[in-house]
Amino acid sequence: KGGLPSVAGREAMAEIAAEERRLLHADWVMEQAELERQLAGQRRWERRRTAMLAEKAQFMVTHSGVPKAFTDNEIAHLNASRPADDQLQLSPCGSGMLVNHCGYPQCPRYLEDLRTAKDRLSSKFGGRRHGLLTHLKFFWAPTKDFLPGLHLRASVAWKKRGGPPGEDAFVAYLSDSYEKNECFQERPSYWKGLFAELHRGLLSRS
Repeated sequence: KGGLPSVAGREAMAEIAAEERRLLHADWVMEQAELERQLAGQRRWERRRTAMLAEKAQFMVTHSGVPKAFTDNEIAHLNASRPADDQLQLSPCGSGMLVNHCGYPQCPRYLEDLRTAKDRLSSKFGGRRHGLLTHLKFFWAPTKDFLPGLHLRASVAWKKRGGPPGEDAFVAYLSDSYEKNECFQERPSYWKGLFAELHRGLLSRS
């Protein structure tokens, strides 16, 4: 009573301690493996993001500012010399934007039909626009340079009662519309300059 454990007892305790160390080591190995997996994934994403940023920089050279806004007459004139299965279509919102063709004049694929096979099977308006959106993907990836609904809001502002607004009022209206948008908040001066450019484009069409 109160003496040292027997030999068998000491051996059992040693085995228990060894098992605990083995389990702790196994847990540590698993944690290290998971950490390395996460770090490897992060490194892959950083490499991919760097490559995408380089691609985006090249894309933005030919897609800066605002795309050309077309009139109905311009579309009719252009379509007269285009194939029947590659007709330009204006967005129904009245913004002058094209539905399935790139409207940036400096783009190597300007006015090229960007529809995929599935896009072609969809309805005229409100259907798939996967081809065009894939072409324009660098506006929202890997960093966002895009204000949702911009051309629609610009069209609404332009058609308000009392005639087209002046440039200052137009820029102020759109700035107020996007004041809580994170992308606008990051570069308000850039976007206000683009709003002014958009106003000049709409003015040239009126």
